[in-house]
Amino acid sequence: DTRRCVLQCPSDPRTFSDNVTQSCVTKCPDGTFGTPTNYDCVETCPDGFYGDSDTNLCMSTCTTNTSVILYFYAPNTSCLTACPEYSYADNTTLTCVKVCPPDSFAN
Repeated sequence: DTRRCVLQCPSDPRTFSDNVTQSCVTKCPDGTFGTPTNYDCVETCPDGFYGDSDTNLCMSTCTTNTSVILYFYAPNTSCLTACPEYSYADNTTLTCVKVCPPDSFAN
C-alpha cells in the first residue's frame, strides 16, 4: 500500500482492481473473481473461464488432485466430477464436450 492514486494496479506483486472499494487488492472479495487478462475483480468470469471460490480467481482449467478429476463445463462455467447428460468427458482437455474429438469414441 503506497497511499497513492494510480491508474492501474501494480503487477509486482500482482494486484486486482476492486471497483467496489476503488482499491488494489491481492485477493478479490468473496463473490468476485480476479480476471487473468485485465486484472479486475468481476462477478462473472469471461467466456472460457470459471470462478474458483477458493482462490477468488478466474481459472481456465479445473484444478485436480490425486483422487478427483474435475471437468470444466462451459455453459455454467463450473467444474464437475462427471459431465451432464448429452455431453462427454474429454480426458485430454478435462472439459465436457458435446462431441468427442477425432480419433476418440463416446462410451
